[in-house]
Amino acid sequence: MKEQFYLSMHDLWNRKKNVLSLLLQMTLTFLLIQFIFNAVFELQNLRQEVGRLTEVQDMYFLLDVSTTEQFFQAFEPENIEKVISFFEFIFENESFKALPLQTNTFLPPDERFDAFEGNMGSTMSFMYATSLLEALFDLNTISGRFFNETDYVNHYDYIPVVLGFDFMDAFEVGDIFEDSFHGYLENFKVIGFLEQNSTYVDLMSSWHFQSLDRVMLRPLNQNHSLDVSYFLIPLSKIYVIPESTDQMREIVTYSDELGLFSFMFRNMNDQLELLSEERMMWIQSQLFLTGLITILTLVSFTISLLQFIDKKRHEFGIHYLVGARNKDISFRIAFQVIPFLIVGSLIRIGLLNQMDYGWLTMGISLLLSILICLIPLVRMSNLNLSALIRWRIT
Repeated sequence: MKEQFYLSMHDLWNRKKNVLSLLLQMTLTFLLIQFIFNAVFELQNLRQEVGRLTEVQDMYFLLDVSTTEQFFQAFEPENIEKVISFFEFIFENESFKALPLQTNTFLPPDERFDAFEGNMGSTMSFMYATSLLEALFDLNTISGRFFNETDYVNHYDYIPVVLGFDFMDAFEVGDIFEDSFHGYLENFKVIGFLEQNSTYVDLMSSWHFQSLDRVMLRPLNQNHSLDVSYFLIPLSKIYVIPESTDQMREIVTYSDELGLFSFMFRNMNDQLELLSEERMMWIQSQLFLTGLITILTLVSFTISLLQFIDKKRHEFGIHYLVGARNKDISFRIAFQVIPFLIVGSLIRIGLLNQMDYGWLTMGISLLLSILICLIPLVRMSNLNLSALIRWRIT
């Protein structure tokens, strides 16, 4: 077997250009298969998460669709009281539950954030948190603590924050840093770090789970407000758990009466169905593309191996004369496919940086490898020794 492996490696080396083309096809097939599995299982997990969230009560998205004119009107001094009134109506109303779900950015001057630079330099993401956010998405801290009731109402010289897991490399519980918000200086104190891979769901923005590993959470506490922006940001996108749909209509009606906002609402399950239909169309198109690439890969490999067999007939005949058996030649052919399987899988893991559902991809890859070898092996078994000895390609 070892000798057949060395011979197969030598065979591949002599066909380097062909090998690169086949490797590209094999890798592309593995990547497409992985993409499909990711999409199917993430959609399934999303359905389960939404089912868990809406198991007891319906949930709704309240989305701000205000015009530009309305947006600027909210900053007028005479309208600030209206903005605060609507803010309190949403987040301090005891007849329903609400939490903001808008991710925003800030520009921390602290050099410890430099290691987490993204597409916009050191711009970092933050969200306003409430106790409902913690409960709905089962958020836990790996170090320190989450916000308590006093963090949402008391005024401190610093603002307590909970950082995503990735920030543990640069910060510790108790660290203090500052930021300039619209010209105002804010001091933050780290009170905890979220567990790794903490996520939340925002179906109005994406069907993906949203990671919190590089997000800063700050409590929704109007005692830390600096200007009207503090009240407007949380109002731009809201989760609401009402006792009935009538309460959602009351919210929209009240916003219309103020004349500063325009809102629409949608049931989370309805939104999930819309996203599911779109995602299934994407999955079907990917299945069609993957099928074409897989057939092309299968045909290319099969033709390549058949050409190799035709070219090596005389050599195979000599091997049979000196004692080689069918399984030896079969190993030589199979060993020409296995490197593509291994290297293609390693490239897939390296490019996607993930092992999720890799066993399924590997299983399909093994099946593909068996199909590739099947026709050439059948071809070899149908050739008799005299035909092999007489055949010679120079």
